Amino acid sequence: MFVADNQFYIFISCIAFGGVSGLLFTISYLIKRGVKFVLISILCDLLCFVFCGCAFVLYSHYMGYGNIRFYMPLGVFVGIIIYLFSVNFFIAKLFFWVYNKIKSTKVKRKLKINERIKS
Repeated sequence: MFVADNQFYIFISCIAFGGVSGLLFTISYLIKRGVKFVLISILCDLLCFVFCGCAFVLYSHYMGYGNIRFYMPLGVFVGIIIYLFSVNFFIAKLFFWVYNKIKSTKVKRKLKINERIKS
């Protein structure tokens, strides 16, 4: 496949790959948030980056993109940035909403139990 003809489509494909890779970075963030050790946090980021890099090389080989060019990893990084500023925002809002619902339900349940004990 002659890459120069389809550079724009390859760039869009790399942006989409970066968007999907953003999910992995979100999972990595959740794991890092639960761990207090800095070394494990750094290791988690490193493993996520290495996994995404290897997956991108396999993806570009499978799709027949030829040599990796400058705009390809740039497209992946742009896709990750777009994911973090769009989809990740909505996921954070969803988790915050679910957390508040669970917390309010627990508080209401606790108040009902306390009223039963008092009466």
